[in-house]
Amino acid sequence: MLAVAIALPLNYPDAKVAQKKIKEYSVTAMPVMVTFLSIGAFLGIMQGTRMFNEMVQVIVSVFPMSFGPHIYLVVAAFSVPLVIAMGSDAFYFALLPLVAGIGDQFGVTAHAVTYALLITEQIGLLLSPAIPATYLGLGMLNLDIGDHLRYAFLWVWGISVIVLVIAVAAGFIPL
Repeated sequence: MLAVAIALPLNYPDAKVAQKKIKEYSVTAMPVMVTFLSIGAFLGIMQGTRMFNEMVQVIVSVFPMSFGPHIYLVVAAFSVPLVIAMGSDAFYFALLPLVAGIGDQFGVTAHAVTYALLITEQIGLLLSPAIPATYLGLGMLNLDIGDHLRYAFLWVWGISVIVLVIAVAAGFIPL
């Protein structure tokens, strides 16, 4: 807000022109702002009502202690189909905090969980039908999303698992 308050009068000294620019850019800025406010409210409610902690405890109680510290690697290995099914917003703002909370119960740092999930998820992100860039690229090539998924899904998923193994072997993701 401070940056806008400083930059707007410097770039557009005429108040009417500045107001026109605000109206012009608010069309694209408003959905993003509403998304982030909604995410903040969602995460605040989840943490404030202890629902998040209860969900973590229920999930942790299901897994044996020997498997628990490695749950995040299993989720990371399946991040490509997960991001295709749920989209990146749900992946980042619902699944990632939940898996980080589960990892915390088994002594796994949030950094390790985040690295594992983000490395593999980023590889599969452009397969997701929830990403506009996917449609843009496919539209420019006159390709169908279904054909794209059928052709690339197993390749991309396999590459993401290989990258996960390399990241663990190289020590980027601690065990």
